[in-house]
Amino acid sequence: MYVQNTGEVIRCGQKSAFFLADLLAEHAVTCTEAGKDRYGRTLAHCEVEGQDVGAAMVRAGWALAFVRYSREYLPQEEEARTAGAGVWATEFVAPWSWRRGAR
Repeated sequence: MYVQNTGEVIRCGQKSAFFLADLLAEHAVTCTEAGKDRYGRTLAHCEVEGQDVGAAMVRAGWALAFVRYSREYLPQEEEARTAGAGVWATEFVAPWSWRRGAR
């Protein structure tokens, strides 16, 4: 996903990856299986030093709550949107819309 901000293209996927790398740094990551998706892939909640990684990514504005499958991270997304954090500081197309061709 690329983000337009006053004509500037921002590599938000790269910024998100850097944020995640900084969050994890050299800490141990603990994941707890939460089920399987329709393709049989494992779904999990992961934590680093007691902090939910998904919640941290959404709160920082570098991930979105994927409400098609869960409303779990909506409070963090609202917090990020209100603060103008990460992608919320710009105009952007959600990843699922981008993949459908809304560019």
